[in-house]
Amino acid sequence: MDEADEKSNSPTRTSVEFSKKVDGLSISGLDNSPTNITSCDILPALSWDTSSDPENPKNWPRWRKVSIAATVSAIGFLAAFTSAAFVVGAPEAQRQFHVTNDEVGILTTSMYLIGFGTGPFFIAPLSEVYGRKIVYCCSVFAFACFQLGCALSPNMPCLIILRFLAGTMGSMAPALGPASMADLYPAKERGQWTSVLTMGVLAGPPLGNLFSAFLIAAKPWQWIFWLTLILSSTTFIVSVLVLRETYEPYLLRRRAWRRLHELKSTYSDSPDRLRDLLIDIDTEAFRPPSLEQVIKRAVTRPFRFLTTNPICGLVGMFGSYTYGMLYLILVSIPLLFKGEDTDGKLFNYGFNATQTGLCYLSLVVGFVLGGFFQMHFQHYIYLRLTKLNGESRPEYRLFTILFGLPLFPVSLLLYGWSAQHEVHFMVPLIALAILAFGVTINFQSTMTYTAEGFIPYAASASAATVLMRSISAAVFPLFGQLMFKRLGYGWAGTILGLAVIPALPVPYLLYRHGKYLRTRFAFKE
Repeated sequence: MDEADEKSNSPTRTSVEFSKKVDGLSISGLDNSPTNITSCDILPALSWDTSSDPENPKNWPRWRKVSIAATVSAIGFLAAFTSAAFVVGAPEAQRQFHVTNDEVGILTTSMYLIGFGTGPFFIAPLSEVYGRKIVYCCSVFAFACFQLGCALSPNMPCLIILRFLAGTMGSMAPALGPASMADLYPAKERGQWTSVLTMGVLAGPPLGNLFSAFLIAAKPWQWIFWLTLILSSTTFIVSVLVLRETYEPYLLRRRAWRRLHELKSTYSDSPDRLRDLLIDIDTEAFRPPSLEQVIKRAVTRPFRFLTTNPICGLVGMFGSYTYGMLYLILVSIPLLFKGEDTDGKLFNYGFNATQTGLCYLSLVVGFVLGGFFQMHFQHYIYLRLTKLNGESRPEYRLFTILFGLPLFPVSLLLYGWSAQHEVHFMVPLIALAILAFGVTINFQSTMTYTAEGFIPYAASASAATVLMRSISAAVFPLFGQLMFKRLGYGWAGTILGLAVIPALPVPYLLYRHGKYLRTRFAFKE
């Protein structure tokens, strides 16, 4: 998107400042007869006071923006960490609750991910009405409460339901995170912080498995949720203290409301005509939205994005493959390295629970390296293409996918056939790191692209894509272990690698035709 496009689509279109005759609350230049003032003189214009307005989040001090961005990234990490933390504890819970069906145990993770996908449809749009901070804080608080409920669950159905609700509340950072970065940073800077957010969201699941593996070796499975309760409670306190409202339309509407009331107080003795005019403005322009308006306009936005905008559909399908591969590989690690539930039918390296947990570090290494690659290389490409073409566009964020996408078949083939031929365990671990590197590139590029392409409704657009990728992440583990057991590591890895072929044209199509599609299918309020 070029700078003109970004300005025209930015949230500042709903900003509020008084006309030059009123000039905020300065009334020194007014005629002594305020009855000459008309509605055109007081009705709001559509811009910040100045480009350097200190109330604009993009003009805040660097330390404040960094602290907010880091807190949002921490929330994203917590939600992702919790998504996979119970994978290693599910078998013990099954034994305690006398559940023999393994698929029921997998549902504790799958239902969390389904909640992860459905939650943004309700949480993200509310942030576009009531602001980001209140949604973040309330969601983290509810998330902590559900962790307590999981720890005290009396049976498996209760645990599954609470995991779904926890996933719903935990979805706030993947849905709102890219939008928050767009609130805080201009296009040339936000890609780096979106990379930090991505590293947390992607590194969370393998680290959740790692820490839980160590914890479950010494404590009952409930301690996994006591750990996540401590983490989420701490995150809630930090969120209340550090986060500030960043959504520009909400900030500007609140400022307009404040100015109007100050103006009414200043002119409390003015003639009836001016008082009536201010009351009209009060009711028509600045009344908070009703619940009916919220449901009709805000909560339905992600559905409308998903059904009317082809870009959201393409990005959602592309993200579904990327995220699904991550969770499918997560459930294959216990099979290969520990031999869990294989009954001797598949080769395994015979690791114990702690050693198997350490294998997840290979994914973390790939995620971190991929994140740093994106922070520097994508940033360089974006600035370079902007300079060469004389305009900045969200499609420039997709260029690095050309490096990340080929890593999927390479890493999956290496992982599958090295395990099939029982080579040294370091080879499949290297393959996992390569896969994680590619996942990071693809995931971060599409997240940033969605956030930049649909300002000021970035949260709703992100929610539409989060649903699709969360469903795939929930479904893939259900058949993933069965696939490896029946086909073997080699052929299962080959099929998964070949599955990337339909996704190959997507980045190219969006890069070439994304600007036209954004204009042709521009989202209407």
